Amino acid sequence: MTPNAKILPKFKDTLSRFFFFIVLRRIFVVFSIGTFISILVGSNMAGPIEQVDVSSQKIVRDLSCMSWRDGDFSSEQKVSLGNGEVYSTTSDPVSLLQAEPVSLGFGKIFEQKLKENKSYGLMVSGEHAAGVGSSIFSIRDDATRRGLAVSRCLPTGQEFWFSGINTTSGYEAFLQLANPDNSDIVVSINGFTATGETSLAQFRRIVVPALSVRTVDLTRALPGVDTAAFSVRVSDGRIGAVVQVEAVNGVNALGRSFIQPITSPRETIVLNGVLAKSKAPKLQILATETDAIITIRLATADGVFPLSGAEEILIPQSTVANFDLASAVGDQNATVIVESDQPLVASLTQFSVSRKVTDYEVLTGQEQVRELGVLPISSVTSKTLIDVYAVESANVSLTAYANGDVLWEASEYVGAGSFARLKLPDALGAKAVLRVTSDQPGVFMTAWTYHSTKGGSVTAASTISDVPVTSLAGARINLRVS
Repeated sequence: MTPNAKILPKFKDTLSRFFFFIVLRRIFVVFSIGTFISILVGSNMAGPIEQVDVSSQKIVRDLSCMSWRDGDFSSEQKVSLGNGEVYSTTSDPVSLLQAEPVSLGFGKIFEQKLKENKSYGLMVSGEHAAGVGSSIFSIRDDATRRGLAVSRCLPTGQEFWFSGINTTSGYEAFLQLANPDNSDIVVSINGFTATGETSLAQFRRIVVPALSVRTVDLTRALPGVDTAAFSVRVSDGRIGAVVQVEAVNGVNALGRSFIQPITSPRETIVLNGVLAKSKAPKLQILATETDAIITIRLATADGVFPLSGAEEILIPQSTVANFDLASAVGDQNATVIVESDQPLVASLTQFSVSRKVTDYEVLTGQEQVRELGVLPISSVTSKTLIDVYAVESANVSLTAYANGDVLWEASEYVGAGSFARLKLPDALGAKAVLRVTSDQPGVFMTAWTYHSTKGGSVTAASTISDVPVTSLAGARINLRVS
């Protein structure tokens, strides 16, 4: 045998191990032929290396679940995970959190309380991992502060965009950065306003220590701005990022919201979920790369029409434009569609009102439901509404499960360019898994979650979309097990 013949197999094996270790290095792992879930708080130290043989296709989702930055006796935080994949055959949960895997059967939900200011690693693996949806709930309900914020467990990455941020008096905004790896990461932050990119001084470069969460006060980094946007970048490693905002009136809170990161600016943006009779609905748009010519349209139950004064208008590069939607929306629920000749990021802000209670909502441009959307309905939920916008005519199917059994199902036809609002029955209760499919692409969906309090309900909007997955096959992988 020649020397090359001896060396080549070893080289291929070493390269394969190195590649997949870089892709999937985390502080824990779950592995099985079914759908398994493992969650581990990000501050725990990593354990030893274990080898895993993967001889058949394996679907993996490696996500970060970030809790609200603070909490007290009146606060409640939890993550809900629901399996909406009908072909999944895994058994009931066998263990809870820590480093132990949880086997989540079809149509079942798993919930776990979260500690404040933490990042929880979530890995879902198995042939049907794409069928597991997640929701993070943060509730504050006391005499001075009320609000509900809902987010999702999100992929880590190297670049994120955030818009819809107000740093004037009466608002609080905090950027949460989670480092899931074993070495420190330097994060670059850029700020943008109506006048262009602006200096953030000492906040421009932030060091996030290994296996930790760091909070950046955006009201200090860029104070007194009512239309702010930010970019977050790392050149080495990966980061989890989310913005948490609260609207306040003195010591009293008027609501809270997570702002989901935007991973890629785009030329067409859909923001599905303008509430009828909401207070101060506003649209903020940032031209990220170059000057952009934009047109804004509104879709309601009556059809699609252009926003007055917002056709073929210029937004200069690196500037944030603000549009008041109050007079255009009025008493109708609506979807905002932004069309541009250049990439943009955009967000929608508004105050929802339920009797005597207000809450603050920030929605960012969302992804469509192409194959399967899964929404866990938590035990904190008192009512759920689903907003649907269809680019082309589509039949949307919704089915709610509890412990694998069908509780409710419905099908709704949504015409091309139309908006529809669907209400899940109150008798549905909580702790259910909602499975959503469409027979056509180009369907955008937003879930409105209501939580009852004294005087009214606090509300939060969250998007329903397909989940990102990675496929692996035919490799031996070095994985760090906690």
